[in-house]
Amino acid sequence: MVPIISYKCPKIRTTLVVPGHTLTPMFSTVQLPSWALYKFLVPSMSPVSVVKAIIAALDQQHSQTIMMPFYTQFVPYLEILPSFLRDFCQWVSASCFSRFAIALLSRGALSPALGCG
Repeated sequence: MVPIISYKCPKIRTTLVVPGHTLTPMFSTVQLPSWALYKFLVPSMSPVSVVKAIIAALDQQHSQTIMMPFYTQFVPYLEILPSFLRDFCQWVSASCFSRFAIALLSRGALSPALGCG
């Protein structure tokens, strides 16, 4: 859960954006699983859909947390799961390999042409 903290600055608004995989150059080297179930449960998002959510939040002029797509709503609850279920969720989302691959790519130790398998 994201804690709600109140400060004595009523004119300042903050919006936290927690997007999943977004189809931008930042994620262009990340190889995701191609299973149909994965694409259904963990969809990639277009930058336009993220921007629309941000603009809607700014128009409302309230501090908000934007978590999209829907599966990101469950990320705060991963802390309370047993470790084997948390590991399973990370395996299904391919998050561990993606972070590992991004680290290796940034060091030049992995070619972007290499895939997940």
